[in-house]
Amino acid sequence: MGKTFEALERAKKESSENIPDVPKDPPDGEIESLTQKAKQEYREDIAGLSKEPQERKVTASAEVASNPVAMECCYDLRTNLLTRHPDDTIRSILFAGTSPGDGSSTLAVNYATLLSQNSRRMVLLMDLNVETDCSQVLNDDGFGEGQRVFRVKKVGPGNLYLLVSGRENGQYGEFLESDRIDQFLKMIYEKFDYLIIAAHSVSDSSEASAFCSKVDGIIMVILSGKTRRQIAIKAKETMEDIGGKLLGVVLNRRKYYIPESIYRRL
Repeated sequence: MGKTFEALERAKKESSENIPDVPKDPPDGEIESLTQKAKQEYREDIAGLSKEPQERKVTASAEVASNPVAMECCYDLRTNLLTRHPDDTIRSILFAGTSPGDGSSTLAVNYATLLSQNSRRMVLLMDLNVETDCSQVLNDDGFGEGQRVFRVKKVGPGNLYLLVSGRENGQYGEFLESDRIDQFLKMIYEKFDYLIIAAHSVSDSSEASAFCSKVDGIIMVILSGKTRRQIAIKAKETMEDIGGKLLGVVLNRRKYYIPESIYRRL
């Protein structure tokens, strides 16, 4: 009680803003629409990234710049990774979700965008959640082997590139074999400095499972108030069982019922 009171008093002195009231729970109908809303927001982000500059809508990079919480999260994540691995040993990161609508793809887009804007290095964003025929993608460059072709396109400011891979002639299953992924990553590292991958839960996605042990590290994304503890633990155990290296966990869309500055003092 005493520690909480002192934290409140210090917060009042440092800021003239009043402490907001505890928000009420949203209506049941609004709760049910959260997942669909999250999916729609992500589709709009990807659609904006895929368009020409003059047609592009507000993308994740603009969202980071205008949303202090999102900006702080991405900056903290990047700073922590660079501090713990200053020798650039972490070049490929898989953002793995744990439940539908957890925001793993949007977080990967935000992180890749921020990373490309704050360095001169080349960043490639690969989304395993989107199935798009690569022949429909306007491309600036391409690489691949045999019937498997990968198209990349520069998107947004900085050195950010988007890769979309299609599933052609039943070759996708063969590509997920260990040696094929090794060859793919070798090609990526020759052209880019960083590879950021967005994926579904490793437990539910063969693509995520295949890349899990091949990337340098994994960021697990948990949706606050939605992802069950048992599901999160199972996802973590699955990653580790197949050889994945867990770098950290992001608790997405956490609600602060009192100012975050007070949480930091408690």
